[in-house]
Amino acid sequence: MWDGQGLPRGRGVGVGVGDGGMRSLRLTHAHRVGAALLLVLALASSSGDDDHAAASRRRGGAAAAVLRARGAQAGAGSAGDAGGAETRIIGGAAATGSYRWVTKIERLGGRSTVCAGELISPTWMLTAAHCILNWAGDGYLSAAPAGNTRIVYGCLDVRDAACRIADAKRYVAHPCYTPAPANIDHDDIALIELRAPVEGMDGQFALVNGLNGSVPLEDGDPVTLSGFGTTSPSGAGGASPVLLEVSVPKRSKAFCMQQSPSAVSNGWIDFDHVICTGGEAGKDSCNGDSGGPALVLHEGTPWLVGVASIGSELPLSTGDCAASGRLGVYTEVRA
Repeated sequence: MWDGQGLPRGRGVGVGVGDGGMRSLRLTHAHRVGAALLLVLALASSSGDDDHAAASRRRGGAAAAVLRARGAQAGAGSAGDAGGAETRIIGGAAATGSYRWVTKIERLGGRSTVCAGELISPTWMLTAAHCILNWAGDGYLSAAPAGNTRIVYGCLDVRDAACRIADAKRYVAHPCYTPAPANIDHDDIALIELRAPVEGMDGQFALVNGLNGSVPLEDGDPVTLSGFGTTSPSGAGGASPVLLEVSVPKRSKAFCMQQSPSAVSNGWIDFDHVICTGGEAGKDSCNGDSGGPALVLHEGTPWLVGVASIGSELPLSTGDCAASGRLGVYTEVRA
């Protein structure tokens, strides 16, 4: 979940909602799911007030360095991330579910990175907004020209000949997400529109909670985290070639806030719109897992309930993922 080099977030470079991205979507059959989810993203957040935006832009300092985004790694430096740690699943095993719609993002805006994403239709996928931030953190990377994006999909091992490659037409961040050099974690979610429909998926796409239906989720319920990120708590080493998964419990809002005191006092996270997970030593998502899924198994079917954003501020004794008390913070996906 930790963005080893926390990609900056932003609205710049002709890809944000500010450039008419949401309005330009036509409700054709191919675009209906993407347009509906954009509407969900635009309306489901309460974080667009001016006071919050101002507080978010003020975020910085040591606490901001601790609250790193869990996702981007090699070649994707961020002014707000002090460690360069990578993000991978820790304490897990090779994914056994039908998760071919979990993608590994290897290039964004023409530069190498490691984030994850979820295919939700033949031409749309979800990821974390911080994954599409530019180097300065004050705007977004651009999907243009063709070839600026490399997304691996359709397989559980990126070395498999069955893997396919997708390019992106544009990146669309949540309209209430604030690009800034420090980590601003409100509404850390984005859509990527692909240049061409994916192939070979046989209709297998993520079921999005609140869009394709709804599933119950209570504190203490098991949540499956998945990704291609690092397997080392320190973030050392490269990304995993194999999609990994680990089961951890959902944690309460109160405990999540307790473990992120600076985010509470500064308004950096909207705790009504995140899902916090884990806290057990040795089990977590980490660098390179940003944008990856939090899944709930309901009646034998996995449902996407969250997208990996950051790790909790506490414990301060270590910056490692998978430390006792370190929670994963996932942007909640819901209508």
